[in-house]
Amino acid sequence: MLKIHFLLRQPKKKGRKAIYATVRYKNQTAILYPHLSVYSNNWVSKQGISKPKDIPENYDLKDSLYDYEKLIRETHIELQKLTPGIAVSAKLLKKAVYAKKLNNEVSTAMKVEDKPVLITDFFQTMIDDSKSGKRLGKDGKQLTVSTISTYEPTKNHFQDFQQRRKYRLTDINQNLINGFSDYLNIKLNMAANGSGKHMKNFRTMMNYAQQKKLISADFVSDNKVTVTKETPDNIYLTEQEIDEMMKLKDFESPLHDIVRDYFVIACKTALRYSDFSNLPTARIDEEFIRTNQIKVNERVTIPIHSLVAKILNKYNCLSASVELNLRYARKLSERFPGVSCTVQN
Repeated sequence: MLKIHFLLRQPKKKGRKAIYATVRYKNQTAILYPHLSVYSNNWVSKQGISKPKDIPENYDLKDSLYDYEKLIRETHIELQKLTPGIAVSAKLLKKAVYAKKLNNEVSTAMKVEDKPVLITDFFQTMIDDSKSGKRLGKDGKQLTVSTISTYEPTKNHFQDFQQRRKYRLTDINQNLINGFSDYLNIKLNMAANGSGKHMKNFRTMMNYAQQKKLISADFVSDNKVTVTKETPDNIYLTEQEIDEMMKLKDFESPLHDIVRDYFVIACKTALRYSDFSNLPTARIDEEFIRTNQIKVNERVTIPIHSLVAKILNKYNCLSASVELNLRYARKLSERFPGVSCTVQN
C-alpha cells in the first residue's frame, strides 16, 4: 500500500516554497515534484503534520494535491498490473507519473489555445484578484492599495502600445517584451525607474499567468523581462536652510504659505509622499503624529519636532481643547479645501 505525504522545502523560511511528495511502498521511496508551491505561513508543518492550512487561499491548491495523489496511485496500479508479483521500482513510478502529468498539461494547454486570453484582460483579472485578496504578496499577506494602484497604469500603457492588435498571453515572446520596453523608454521617454516599474509589473503578470496555469514555467523563464533602475539625484537641505525658509513672509497667496509649512513638516517627519499627502487623516496629539504607512501597511508613531509643533499650533492642531481644535480645523478646511487636520481624543 502506498503512503504518500506532501512536504514543504525549507518550511521554516518565509516566502513561497516548493511542495514535494514522498511515496513509500515495499522498501521503495520515490520523491516527486508536482510543480506546486505555497507561502510558508499558509502551510502546517510540525511533528507528524504537513499539509496546507484550511483557508480559502488554499482551496485550489488542496484540489491540485488531491489530483496529484490520485495520479500517483492510479499510475502505480497500472504499472503493477504490467509486472504482477514484482514491486514497481521508484524510478519507474517517477518517470511514469511525470509522463502522464506532462500529457495532461499538454491537453490543458491545447484547450487554452482554443480560448485565448488577452493580456489586457488578464491584467484586469490580476488587479481584481489582488483587490479581493485572492492573489497575495510574496509574504502571504494581502497586497497594499499603493502596490495594486501601479498595475492599472501598466495595463493602460500596454493597451496603448498594442494599438489595434490584441495580444494574447500565448503571444508573449522576447520581441514583444522588448517592444513594450522600447515603447516606454523611447516613445514615452520615461526615466529608467519609471519604465522599470512597468516592466516589473509586466513580469508579475506573467508569473501570475504561470501560477494560474495559463502559460508554462518554461515559457516564463525563456522570455526575460529586464527591469531597469537608476540611482536618483537626492537633494538635501541643511537645518539653516530650513530655518531660513520658515522666516519667509509676505507670500503672494495664503496657499503658498501652507505649501511651505507642509514641506517643512515633510522634512521633519521623513514620511513618504504617499503618507505625507495623507497627513490630514493622521492622529495628532501634543507629542506624536500617528499614521498608517500606505506602502507597507504599518502603523508608525513620529515624535513631533519643535518646528512641526510650531506649524501645527499655527493651524490650531495642538489645542488643549478638542472642541476648539476641531472648530479651527473645520474652518481651515472650508477656506482651503484639502487642507485639514484631525486630533486625538
